[in-house]
Amino acid sequence: MTMVSTSEVQAPHATKNSSEFSVIIQPVLSGIAALADYVATRSRQKTDRQAFDTMLTLEEYILKDIGVTRGDVVWASKLPLSRNAALELDIIARHNKRVI
Repeated sequence: MTMVSTSEVQAPHATKNSSEFSVIIQPVLSGIAALADYVATRSRQKTDRQAFDTMLTLEEYILKDIGVTRGDVVWASKLPLSRNAALELDIIARHNKRVI
Protein backbone atom coordinates (compact mmCIF):
# COMPACT_ATOMS: atom_id res chain seq x y z
CA MET A 1 0.00 0.00 0.00
CA THR A 2 1.35 3.42 -1.03
CA MET A 3 0.96 6.46 1.20
CA VAL A 4 -0.40 9.59 -0.48
CA SER A 5 0.08 12.99 1.09
CA THR A 6 -2.72 15.54 1.38
CA SER A 7 -0.97 17.98 -1.00
CA GLU A 8 -0.82 15.33 -3.72
CA VAL A 9 -4.53 14.73 -3.44
CA GLN A 10 -5.40 18.47 -3.59
CA ALA A 11 -3.05 19.40 -6.43
CA PRO A 12 -5.28 18.24 -9.32
CA HIS A 13 -8.26 20.08 -7.80
CA ALA A 14 -6.20 23.29 -7.40
CA THR A 15 -5.03 23.06 -11.01
CA LYS A 16 -8.60 22.62 -12.18
CA ASN A 17 -9.74 25.69 -10.21
CA SER A 18 -6.94 27.86 -11.56
CA SER A 19 -7.72 26.65 -15.08
CA GLU A 20 -11.40 27.52 -14.61
CA PHE A 21 -10.39 30.91 -13.19
CA SER A 22 -8.22 31.54 -16.24
CA VAL A 23 -11.09 30.65 -18.57
CA ILE A 24 -13.34 33.13 -16.74
CA ILE A 25 -10.87 35.98 -16.21
CA GLN A 26 -9.28 36.02 -19.68
CA PRO A 27 -12.42 37.28 -21.51
CA VAL A 28 -12.97 39.85 -18.75
CA LEU A 29 -9.42 41.17 -19.09
CA SER A 30 -9.76 41.22 -22.88
CA GLY A 31 -12.99 43.17 -22.56
CA ILE A 32 -11.41 45.70 -20.21
CA ALA A 33 -8.46 46.15 -22.59
CA ALA A 34 -10.81 46.64 -25.54
CA LEU A 35 -12.84 49.20 -23.59
CA ALA A 36 -9.70 51.09 -22.59
CA ASP A 37 -8.55 51.13 -26.22
CA TYR A 38 -11.97 52.38 -27.35
CA VAL A 39 -11.97 55.19 -24.77
CA ALA A 40 -8.42 56.23 -25.69
CA THR A 41 -9.28 56.25 -29.41
CA ARG A 42 -12.42 58.32 -28.89
CA SER A 43 -10.54 60.76 -26.67
CA ARG A 44 -7.84 61.18 -29.30
CA GLN A 45 -10.45 61.67 -32.01
CA LYS A 46 -12.24 64.31 -29.95
CA THR A 47 -8.95 66.18 -29.45
CA ASP A 48 -8.27 65.94 -33.19
CA ARG A 49 -11.73 67.35 -33.90
CA GLN A 50 -11.02 70.32 -31.66
CA ALA A 51 -8.09 71.12 -33.95
CA PHE A 52 -10.62 71.75 -36.71
CA ASP A 53 -12.00 74.67 -34.71
CA THR A 54 -8.52 76.18 -34.81
CA MET A 55 -8.27 75.56 -38.55
CA LEU A 56 -11.52 77.42 -39.09
CA THR A 57 -9.90 80.55 -37.64
CA LEU A 58 -7.08 80.48 -40.22
CA GLU A 59 -6.97 82.94 -43.10
CA GLU A 60 -7.98 81.70 -46.56
CA TYR A 61 -4.44 81.96 -47.94
CA ILE A 62 -3.14 79.70 -45.16
CA LEU A 63 -5.84 77.11 -45.83
CA LYS A 64 -5.01 77.32 -49.55
CA ASP A 65 -1.34 76.77 -48.74
CA ILE A 66 -2.34 73.66 -46.76
CA GLY A 67 -4.35 72.54 -49.78
CA VAL A 68 -7.88 72.79 -48.37
CA THR A 69 -10.77 75.21 -48.35
CA ARG A 70 -12.83 76.35 -45.39
CA GLY A 71 -15.64 74.19 -46.77
CA ASP A 72 -13.36 71.14 -46.71
CA VAL A 73 -12.54 71.79 -43.05
CA VAL A 74 -16.23 72.24 -42.15
CA TRP A 75 -17.13 69.05 -44.01
CA ALA A 76 -14.40 67.04 -42.27
CA SER A 77 -15.32 68.42 -38.86
CA LYS A 78 -18.87 67.11 -39.27
CA LEU A 79 -17.84 63.53 -40.09
CA PRO A 80 -18.83 60.91 -37.52
CA LEU A 81 -16.17 60.13 -34.92
CA SER A 82 -15.88 56.65 -36.38
CA ARG A 83 -14.15 58.23 -39.40
CA ASN A 84 -10.71 59.77 -39.18
CA ALA A 85 -11.48 63.36 -40.22
CA ALA A 86 -7.81 64.37 -40.23
CA LEU A 87 -7.03 61.57 -42.68
CA GLU A 88 -9.98 62.53 -44.88
CA LEU A 89 -8.81 66.15 -44.92
CA ASP A 90 -5.28 65.02 -45.75
CA ILE A 91 -6.62 63.04 -48.72
CA ILE A 92 -8.44 66.14 -49.96
CA ALA A 93 -5.32 68.28 -49.52
CA ARG A 94 -3.16 65.80 -51.43
CA HIS A 95 -5.72 65.63 -54.22
CA ASN A 96 -6.02 69.43 -54.43
CA LYS A 97 -2.25 69.90 -54.53
CA ARG A 98 -1.99 67.36 -57.38
CA VAL A 99 -4.76 69.05 -59.35
CA ILE A 100 -3.42 72.59 -58.96
